[in-house]
Amino acid sequence: MSLLILNAGSSSLKFALFAAGDAPAALLTGKIDGLGSHPHVLVRGADGARLRDDTLASSGPQAVRDVGDAITLLFDSLAAWAPGLHCPASATGWCMAESISTVLR
Repeated sequence: MSLLILNAGSSSLKFALFAAGDAPAALLTGKIDGLGSHPHVLVRGADGARLRDDTLASSGPQAVRDVGDAITLLFDSLAAWAPGLHCPASATGWCMAESISTVLR
């Protein structure tokens, strides 16, 4: 089981994914900042290595303009950033993520 922690602000989304257990271990940490101006994503693995460090589109169909877009990017990318992560296809979990994303827009 894993635990995803989110810290959403007006211009950034910080996150950490932990393997749950007696001694939770960080699987990855990251942030998507510059929302509303020059969005950027930085993701680090458990060993601190950069998994992604990119400037993101601020306009067009792939734009990351706000926290809702950042949450969508995060959920769409988790499996790639944390291989082996078991994300059960739960309609409840996905609907909740979609609802959060919609509310934050």
